[in-house]
Amino acid sequence: MSTRSKMIRKAAQMPKGSQQRRLILHLLNRTATPKQAARKKDEFQIVDAYMMMRTTLDTLEEGAVGGPNDNEWDFRLGSFSDFRSMLKGAANYISADVAKLEWESEEDGRIETAYTSDADGMELSKREVDEWLKGSGREAYICDVSIYFRFARVWTPDESEITRMFKL
Repeated sequence: MSTRSKMIRKAAQMPKGSQQRRLILHLLNRTATPKQAARKKDEFQIVDAYMMMRTTLDTLEEGAVGGPNDNEWDFRLGSFSDFRSMLKGAANYISADVAKLEWESEEDGRIETAYTSDADGMELSKREVDEWLKGSGREAYICDVSIYFRFARVWTPDESEITRMFKL
């Protein structure tokens, strides 16, 4: 008797609607080729992402010096299936074009970027930045954004792994 037949019999003996039965039936119905199944084993999912934003008063002469209107915000972004969807989630809190920001990875497992903003973290337009650079007296802030995340390895077990997991 094949492993597939054993799995079908095992699923038939389990209560309808049980998680184990649904998992077995789902795996029996999938039509992934061995190459697709191998690729699925190498995918990762972002299980938890947190974002920290900090605005710091920036002076032309001295750089980021800080001031009374400095702010710091923390947000839980949630879980995401990929990097692009995580950035879309972050876009709800960042008032800059997230896709155009230059993201850098850091050794401690986070990514970060920065842009010029007002005290509330709203990105300054090119015109506003030019005015600030000319010494118009306008306040400008540097808005530092860091995103911390945890990954989970996502994989779909093949028939032999399922047999071993459920002792079929």
